[in-house]
Amino acid sequence: MLQEGCPRIHLSPIASGRQVVRDDRLRQQFAAQIGALAYDCEFDSVIESILGNCKDSFICIRGISDYKDGTRRKEWQPYAALAAASVMKAIICGMEAPTNV
Repeated sequence: MLQEGCPRIHLSPIASGRQVVRDDRLRQQFAAQIGALAYDCEFDSVIESILGNCKDSFICIRGISDYKDGTRRKEWQPYAALAAASVMKAIICGMEAPTNV
């Protein structure tokens, strides 16, 4: 049950690409088509690196502090980073240790 004032985790695609981020109409259409809740114009280089290294399975945890309308608030950045780190820690702690090491 969601409690008021508690953090929430949103699971959805994050769109990337400079052309999409620059054009508001295109950004809205693309978001509706793929269900993206966020955009990141620098994230495409991270994905290119993952795909270029032939990794077909990965997880990306993002702490996002900017608003949907493009407003940026620096005071939320440390909170977003800590929230993302906490989610990643919970995922890792919930995993079983590999047996083939």
